[in-house]
Amino acid sequence: MKQILLALRTLRHYKLYSTINILGLAMSLACAIVIGRYVYREMTVDGFNSRLDRIYCSTVEMQNSQGKQRLAHPENPNRDKEYIDPFVGNPLVEKVCAYVLCPDEPITIDHKEQKVNMVAADSTFFDILDYELLLGSKPDVLRSKSGAIVSERFAREQFTLAARAMGRTITVLGKELIVEGVVGEPGSKSLLNFDVLVSYNMVWLESNPSEFCARLGGGNSFCAERSERQVYGDESSSG
Repeated sequence: MKQILLALRTLRHYKLYSTINILGLAMSLACAIVIGRYVYREMTVDGFNSRLDRIYCSTVEMQNSQGKQRLAHPENPNRDKEYIDPFVGNPLVEKVCAYVLCPDEPITIDHKEQKVNMVAADSTFFDILDYELLLGSKPDVLRSKSGAIVSERFAREQFTLAARAMGRTITVLGKELIVEGVVGEPGSKSLLNFDVLVSYNMVWLESNPSEFCARLGGGNSFCAERSERQVYGDESSSG
């Protein structure tokens, strides 16, 4: 007890010195907490997926005059009718989901235009990624070009309550879509940060080549070879 009283007397006696030390300690602790939270957030990206160690985003490796370049794997970039999906028939691949990122996509809600982060994905999206569908039916969503799914945060911003978003009409790429589902916010940071989720079939012709998100049924890694003609014409490739 005497030591505590002595420490308090010292703090009162050297007010400026004590203030500087206390503020320095507080700022150091605050910085440590902020940095720790940031590192944890970055280390747990997509950590809400229970099978994260079996989910892969495929890439294509090309050799050109600048050396080797690795890009996201496009699905049939040349729109070749004879294109063979390298994942079809691969014993290591359990499910595949093609998706397109559409940042700052203009949409219209109640005659008001705004820009949103949109993702167009195959119906296998919810089979691979553990996003929680709060409203709607998983077997039905993303199977038709006339439906859309919105995030819970976006639904609350636009319609106050998530349930009020169901059945509402939004206009995307000049097409009227009916909101058929509301997806919950993931438990950790996600690479696919979207407000609106639509069917991949809706934007396939208008979009840049899409990417694959493949989930493996086993093994640590795999390689799917594609011919030069199938992917980038004269560019050599492997993924």
